[in-house]
Amino acid sequence: MGSACSARALVAVVMALAMFSSAAHAVAQAPLRISIDYIKDDAFPVVEAFVSISDTQGQPVRSLSAESFTVSEDGQTVKQVETSQTENSEQPLAIVLLLDVSGSMGSGSPPSPLDKASEAARTFTDQLASQDQVAVITFADAPVTVQALTSDKNAVRASLEGLKPEGNQTTMYDAVIEGVNLLKGFSQRRIIVLVTDGKDTGKGLFDFDQAIDQAETWGTPIYPLGFGNNVNQDELTRLAKLTGGVAQFQPDASQLQASFSATLQLLREQYLLRFLSAFPADEKQHELLVTATYQGTQLQAKRFYTARRSQIEVSIPGYQEGHIVGGIETFQPVTDWETPLKQLDIVVDDKPFASVQSAPFEYRWDTTQTEKEIPPGEHRFSFILTDIAGNTGTASLSLDVQAPLRVHITSPSAEEILSGSALIEAQVTSLPDIPLGRVEFAVDGQPVGNPLTAAPYEVKWNLAMAPAGRHIITVTASDADGLFTATDEITVNVAVRSYGWTIALVLLLVIVGVTLPLAVRRRRQMGMPRPVALKLGQASLREVDGLTPNHSWSLGENEFRLGRKSDENDLQLKGLNASRKHAVIRFENGQYVIYALNLNNPVIINNEPIVHQHVLRNGDMILLGETLLRFEQQ
Repeated sequence: MGSACSARALVAVVMALAMFSSAAHAVAQAPLRISIDYIKDDAFPVVEAFVSISDTQGQPVRSLSAESFTVSEDGQTVKQVETSQTENSEQPLAIVLLLDVSGSMGSGSPPSPLDKASEAARTFTDQLASQDQVAVITFADAPVTVQALTSDKNAVRASLEGLKPEGNQTTMYDAVIEGVNLLKGFSQRRIIVLVTDGKDTGKGLFDFDQAIDQAETWGTPIYPLGFGNNVNQDELTRLAKLTGGVAQFQPDASQLQASFSATLQLLREQYLLRFLSAFPADEKQHELLVTATYQGTQLQAKRFYTARRSQIEVSIPGYQEGHIVGGIETFQPVTDWETPLKQLDIVVDDKPFASVQSAPFEYRWDTTQTEKEIPPGEHRFSFILTDIAGNTGTASLSLDVQAPLRVHITSPSAEEILSGSALIEAQVTSLPDIPLGRVEFAVDGQPVGNPLTAAPYEVKWNLAMAPAGRHIITVTASDADGLFTATDEITVNVAVRSYGWTIALVLLLVIVGVTLPLAVRRRRQMGMPRPVALKLGQASLREVDGLTPNHSWSLGENEFRLGRKSDENDLQLKGLNASRKHAVIRFENGQYVIYALNLNNPVIINNEPIVHQHVLRNGDMILLGETLLRFEQQ
């Protein structure tokens, strides 16, 4: 029975020892660690989270697949996350160098361990990025801040030069807490790099547990770099593991440079988790939760980011300030913004003009279709891109809007009175990128000549068959693709009829001049009565339009003169087309006859110009220059 009791006691002892050994092992082993070191949210809604994962030895966990990570924001799972391993040189670092300057650091032949450690720290500083900040704290009997946090690497190098060993104590934990306090106010990734050849002597204000507690509270990992035979490796290893850092040891100070380089490599090696946030750019904070599964264990880290509003950079290729536009214009705003776009708005002269709400975000504009909204001339255009988070960007410039084609009739001039023959000439221009097609001439809607495809743009108009009076000349140009047309038209007056008509009229007058006396003579012989002369005041001219509208002019037996000069005429005419002595009205053989005095400025009766004379009838409309008269006879 005693033997059985002894066996049971032995088993109990073995089990107790096993449990103690397991507990001791658990204490010695640092936990797996995950941290969100940095969130890049300046291009929101694109969010980039830089995540560090370390194993129980403090070494980075590598080669995790995308399936090992899940991401959520404000409790909502992000469906698509790009995952990659990266050496992050963009993340700003805030590093405190804790440098042991106790008496042992000056031992040996020159250069001393302190000189070698200082030189290695200077080289490490040179390898940092421009945005990284560094502070230097030395410690012996007490910690001393010799350089506050700064991005001025020259200042850091200067603080590391000329350091001298001093004191007999090593207040390493006091220095750790000094470094943690120095980093509290900085949002960058906080790091402490500790260089020593010994251990804390226990003469300071704080102990190991207090140093660990402060470092963990403020998320500040410690990376100890020990060297020499007197360094306490167990103490520095625990300090690293419990804060999320990595301890490294070298046989002497001459090899510290390798430790510094390895530390920098560890700081840069991270996982990049990149995703598109579902939230708008509302300038509010949102919680990011990253879960990683490693060796069957789930690790989680939280951090807040801000849904920042950002300005999208926008350019309009092919268009510059003052650019001439006309015809078909295609605006294709360009941006390197990674976030999907939602819409393109175009504002002209501070007024909404067009909106495109689907890709591709471009706008095709026919300037000829919007001449009322945007007439020719200079206008201010703004092209506004908006992404799915509400971020916007604007490109603005002034554009000179012009007609794609322009036509101007240079000859004859408007309202010109034509006689004989006429040459119709036009000036036709088009914008540089619009090829001119052809130019067509017409009078009263009927083509004149053949269409022209090259300058000079002119055709001859044969007036021989043109009826006297007003005519409309039209010149129309079109582009080679048949997309645009431009037209100019003027009104002119034809003063004379064709040559053949004139001869016929002359012959008619000759015949009348010969036969009329014969007829009168025959009438006399037959005893026919002569025409009875009208009494004075029975005929008049009523001025419908002119210098004295509605005035009535009585006609008697005396010659009645009409012209532009008031002192030489009985009725003053209006307009530059009125001659100084334009016409006269005579009472002959009981009739009133009007005579034209200047064929260049014709007398027009009932819209027909007369060659020489015309017997007036009641109601005849007489146009002289710009004066319109109605002949009235009772």
